[in-house]
Parts: sequence; C-alpha cells; structure tokens
Amino acid sequence: MLKTLICVMLGGALGAALRLLCMFESLNAMLNILSINALGSILIGYASLALSHEQKLLKAFLTKGVCGGFTTFSTFAILSAGELAKGGAAIALAYVIFSIFLCIASVRIGLFLGGILNLEKRILR
Repeated sequence: MLKTLICVMLGGALGAALRLLCMFESLNAMLNILSINALGSILIGYASLALSHEQKLLKAFLTKGVCGGFTTFSTFAILSAGELAKGGAAIALAYVIFSIFLCIASVRIGLFLGGILNLEKRILR
C-alpha cells in the first residue's frame, strides 16, 4: 500500500506540472481545460487496458496519479459556473455537454488503443 501511495503521489505531482505546462495563454481557459481533460481521458483509457494486472504500481502511477493530477474537474466546474454568472447560460451548457461527450469519446479512443496493444502482447506470447 505504501508503494502504491508513493506512486500515486509522484504521478499526481507530475500530472499537475504537466497541466501547468500545457496551459497556453493564446487559448481561452475553457479550451485549455477541455483539451487537457480529453488528453487525460485518452491516457486513462489506454493505460487501463494496455497495462496488465501485474503492473499495478505503473497503472496506479499513470491512472490515479498522472491522470488524476493532469485532468481537472474542479477547474471545469468553476469555468462553467463563471460563464453562468456572466449570463452565458448557452455557452456554459454547450461547454458542459461537449466536455462530457468529448471525454467519454476520448476514453473510448484510449480503450481502443490500449486494447490493440494488449491484443498484440497476447499474440506475441
């Protein structure tokens, strides 16, 4: 359990640092967070299938750690609430709906890619 905790902590720190590095001032905040959450969704889907059960520490590092630190639901929520407060109900609703669908689709892409890698591993055994 201690090893897993350390892996998740290190992964979370890396994920948070990567999120900061991926924030582009030329993009608005909503587009930045949407892109980050979509990328994180692809990674968590991929890692969920590509990594075997024997790779528990690496899986915890990537999924709970890196993806948990990289993606951000709280920023998504505050941006949506801020848009509502400015009177942009249509923009906020579109952002929420599009974010949900994009992240689910991104997880599916990651699962697909991870499944391909996992299948190749089984074939090569």
